[in-house]
Amino acid sequence: MLASSFSTPTIDKVLAWALIGIVILDTPFSPARLFRSFQVSVLVAYAALYGLANFWLGHVTKNVRGPYLDEVFHIPQAQAYCHGRYDVWDPKLTTPPGLYIFASAYAKAVAYGKCTPSVLRSFNVFALVMVFAHYMFYVFRYTILRHPLIRYLAAPVYLICGYLVYLALSSQPENSQPITLKKNSSGHENEPTSSALGLAREPEGPTTSFVIILLATTALSLVTAPLVEPRYFIVPWVIWRLNVPSFPPQFNPQHRKSHKDEQGAVQVYIRRVRFWGWEGYDFRLWLETGWLLLINLVTGYVFLYKGFEWKQEPGNVQRFMW
Repeated sequence: MLASSFSTPTIDKVLAWALIGIVILDTPFSPARLFRSFQVSVLVAYAALYGLANFWLGHVTKNVRGPYLDEVFHIPQAQAYCHGRYDVWDPKLTTPPGLYIFASAYAKAVAYGKCTPSVLRSFNVFALVMVFAHYMFYVFRYTILRHPLIRYLAAPVYLICGYLVYLALSSQPENSQPITLKKNSSGHENEPTSSALGLAREPEGPTTSFVIILLATTALSLVTAPLVEPRYFIVPWVIWRLNVPSFPPQFNPQHRKSHKDEQGAVQVYIRRVRFWGWEGYDFRLWLETGWLLLINLVTGYVFLYKGFEWKQEPGNVQRFMW
């Protein structure tokens, strides 16, 4: 009875995800080593990603059964490829055909060729999570479009943000160069000067060529774009984010704990975190992950449950994404 409640395509997808998870977790078996290994952290993130994807896909399929927005173009094109009609092409599409080829192959592999909106969404489920791409329209509407002078007043804010972006790329060296103290004529060591101490603690910024290339390519991408949306920032943001250094050990708050401080509920939690091998993780990653999840949670809720109608199109539910 329980087995009949699950469809065969669903079982196939679960088995495929489980097989990949086993490959990720492939490591010499030892309970202590296993729980403290990096693979466990990856597997936990992998399982969470799978759960969130299925949770989101189920709610989208329940509330938005038919193609919506750009899906009106993408889904028919993918369905044409599913039926072997590779000579069909919608001229309004700007997406390369490789996406539809992979989508049709995915549908044949896990859903026995059923190219329904639900199956095709499961192939690219995270595309629907990016509905916050249209936040920029609402931000502009209530800021720089209010008055022509607002864009000039916002210029100092842009400069400050640019400087903060640069500072985020600067890193404190883990192993500073040792300061050698020379002896004076009386045989005593000289005190280190403030300039020497400053050089020892001076952060290491990104190279000049990297900053120039990042600014130039970002400007070319944005200035030439007919619209300004966060998706046009994706590639520059990824390049920038990959180059943001982590906290070195001596600046990580978890490395400043002493044995006498390991008391209370907070320290019990810290010891448990250390047991699972997560000691030394950059706490900014947790804040960043929580912030992005919150944005997607709010946006997904508005998209699914805050639909509205236009007088020009009665009976058609409009959503925040549009």
